[in-house]
Amino acid sequence: MKKYLYAIAVLSAAIPLFGKIEMPKVFSDNMVLQRNADAKIWGTSEPNATVEVQFKGQKKSAKADDKGNWSLRLDKMPADKTPNKMTVFENGKADKTIENILVGEVWVLGGQSNMEWSLRATTDAKAAIKRADSNKNIRYFKQDGQAYARTPQKDSPEGSQWQCCSGKTVAGWSAVGYYFAEKVAEKLDVPVGLLYTALGATQMIMWVEESAVEKNPQMKAHWERFKKELAAYDEAAYQKELAKWNAEKAEYDKQNAILKKQGKPLKWFPWDRRRPPSRVSPKAAFFTPVFNYNAKVAPLRGYTVRGTLWYQGEGDAGSESVEKFESQMKLVVSEWRKYFDNPEMPFIMAQLSSFADKSNWAYAREAQLKTANDVPHVFTIPTLDRGMEKDIHPKDKTTVGVRMANMALSQVYGEKCVKPFAPQFKSAEYDGDTATVCIETNGVPVSIKGEAKGFEVRSNGKWGKASAELKGCKLSVKSKDGSKIDGVRYLWKSCPLGEICVYNANGLPLFPFSDGK
Repeated sequence: MKKYLYAIAVLSAAIPLFGKIEMPKVFSDNMVLQRNADAKIWGTSEPNATVEVQFKGQKKSAKADDKGNWSLRLDKMPADKTPNKMTVFENGKADKTIENILVGEVWVLGGQSNMEWSLRATTDAKAAIKRADSNKNIRYFKQDGQAYARTPQKDSPEGSQWQCCSGKTVAGWSAVGYYFAEKVAEKLDVPVGLLYTALGATQMIMWVEESAVEKNPQMKAHWERFKKELAAYDEAAYQKELAKWNAEKAEYDKQNAILKKQGKPLKWFPWDRRRPPSRVSPKAAFFTPVFNYNAKVAPLRGYTVRGTLWYQGEGDAGSESVEKFESQMKLVVSEWRKYFDNPEMPFIMAQLSSFADKSNWAYAREAQLKTANDVPHVFTIPTLDRGMEKDIHPKDKTTVGVRMANMALSQVYGEKCVKPFAPQFKSAEYDGDTATVCIETNGVPVSIKGEAKGFEVRSNGKWGKASAELKGCKLSVKSKDGSKIDGVRYLWKSCPLGEICVYNANGLPLFPFSDGK
């Protein structure tokens, strides 16, 4: 008997092992591959194995290294709405099959809660969900919104998967992403895939790798402070924080039980304490530098995409510093272009909307516009007119998504559509009590709707309200007391709702500006 078992063991050891092909979750059923590009495919196998990928008549092979890592690129393909199958072979034996693959346009969704904001919570949700079943060619790679990690991960968080567009799935998708995809898919008649990475309340430092923060003084200082906190966060510190949270939660539940019996409104648990602490970090996911990149961007690194949609900045807008915000935003753009192997990857940003925040968001908006003006293939769309005074999450995400789509269609795809550029400040000349402001209209007429509001001029170092008249593409802005002025600005506040008055013929508002700060 012993000899028999020994013989089986020896024979088994001599049989080549198959079934070792593993690929990140982004390579799975229902995925979308980028058209007209040499799409990168990668994974792991047995060390030194020969891996072959067959897709749409193509056969591409690669040799795995001594750790089993391999990658290859497919030849460029046109868009294809017909579901296709990919088969992956290891040493000549079929090992993995991926079904229902489309070829089209792929965009990354980055940012914080306004990109995260789900379709079900928007003003047009009911109609959008109803028509979702007819948008079968839109796909969405959904990643866990709270995931973060200490080291760069090779795969997306557990549960991440590609979803097909339907009335049952789309309600939980990023609203901005969906409205963008719907417009692009309709206009180009191609499939659209969305890679979701966003997480609410995050700052830009959360979305770049550790080596990148060394390139920016503010980020570096932030990272060094965090590392000291992390070093002191041992098991005892975690247990202490967990006990504190459990006590908070128990007291909250106790108070709400009383309120419920009394028929009174229930209290809300603090938004940043709704999840228990984690062993991963002394801070919540959305306050932890680098770790969001590690969990949600690193696994997608190298995936072939067309571009990035970015809706973020609220978390970095607390300082009245254009330079600080601008330098970090430019770093994010350059780093993400590196992560997705595309040095000219289009980056379409939503400028911060209106919100009655204590900090001055005007500086952040200016920094976003400066980034777009300075960096090739970076674009900014206005959202100022879609904001809400007491809610940081505007419910009209349709307009934001469509404006982003129009920018992509015009500037990325070369389609004839609504001109996507909003008017912006070009120059100003001063003569006594008058400033003559030239507006860059991009060939679209501008006008003042209703009363001219939101204009200010500076006299003797102080800003005051001003009158304004528009003739063609020039604004004549005057002090109300006839004093000599040396500065002019428009909508230079966090929440200028009710004062937005200059629009172009396509319904896009003039970007806020300040000359002579």
